[in-house]
Amino acid sequence: AVSPDAEIFVGCVASSIDNAPTHSLQALLIQLGAPVPLAKAACCGALAQHAGDLSHAAVQRERIGRDAPALGALDSGCIGDLRRSGRTVHEACRFILEHWPAHREALPLAETVAVHLPCTHQNVCGDSHAVRELLQRIPELTTVGVRGLGCCGASGLQMLTDAEHARTFAESLLAEIPATVTTLVSTNVGCRTHLRKVARAAGRQLSVIHPLELLKFK
Repeated sequence: AVSPDAEIFVGCVASSIDNAPTHSLQALLIQLGAPVPLAKAACCGALAQHAGDLSHAAVQRERIGRDAPALGALDSGCIGDLRRSGRTVHEACRFILEHWPAHREALPLAETVAVHLPCTHQNVCGDSHAVRELLQRIPELTTVGVRGLGCCGASGLQMLTDAEHARTFAESLLAEIPATVTTLVSTNVGCRTHLRKVARAAGRQLSVIHPLELLKFK
């Protein structure tokens, strides 16, 4: 059962430039009979943490969800910082899998998509299997894993502070995606933003989205 005081965390970056995953999660939860309201958009503290301002990061974390002990979060880059606040934080892909009713099936999607597993989802959330498990539930969907140099290059603030170095990492990852594949999924909003920018600069038509945007129930 979903906690009655749970909320969906809406991060500062996602709320301003990439809110489609939030709408997808809301729609899925409604279909599952477990609607969860949105929390007020806020920063989890990760940006301040990456910049070395640890005290400000701690203040931002403390402000989040004071009235909501349980949070659902879409962005793997925020989850580690949210969990430092001492609250229960559910990663969205795993949450959907755990609340998937036996009688519901996903709509088929006859497409091949590339799958990027962010460093934060692998090393901080520690549950990148959830992404694979979720995508395996979608009939007719084919996935291609991409790794590049092991990081997309976004790396906190590096895509802003050392854009050239960050670009080389993204280009290595994008080079692994077959030309016939036009969709890449990633659970980190920073990674998606960075990869979109580099793909666009290279003239490549590539939709970079959150995995939950592919999922729709019958």
